[in-house]
Amino acid sequence: MAKLTAEQKAANKEIFKARDRAYNARKGAYRKARENALAQYGTGPEKKAYEEADAAFNQAFDRVEAERRAIDDQIRVLREQQEGLRAKHNVDTLADARRKASDVHFKGRMAVEARIDSEYPDVAGVHSAVEWAANGHFTPELAEQV
Repeated sequence: MAKLTAEQKAANKEIFKARDRAYNARKGAYRKARENALAQYGTGPEKKAYEEADAAFNQAFDRVEAERRAIDDQIRVLREQQEGLRAKHNVDTLADARRKASDVHFKGRMAVEARIDSEYPDVAGVHSAVEWAANGHFTPELAEQV
């Protein structure tokens, strides 16, 4: 790349300054034209229609949020009621009483079953005549006695 002379550098500097001034002037005109156009546009019927639609939406949204909060409050009350149901109906105490009664009942039942099983040891736990006979509890001679 060739080196520029001092005169070429000075000329380029002046060109760049002129370019920057022209750009800044054009950009300033653009900004001013844009601001003026938008200021005039902001007073038209479109803005009024937007503001009315925006206000209507905001009011409706606020009503929705208020109703949602009211429903959330109702849900909170219902959940509190749900949480109190077991105590209200004494479920835990009744469950304990049922568990104790169940233990007594089934222990008694098991005792009865054990007593009967001991009285009939040849058929207790046997599920077929074939099995009973295979265990040596049947002879044809005894069949006539039954």
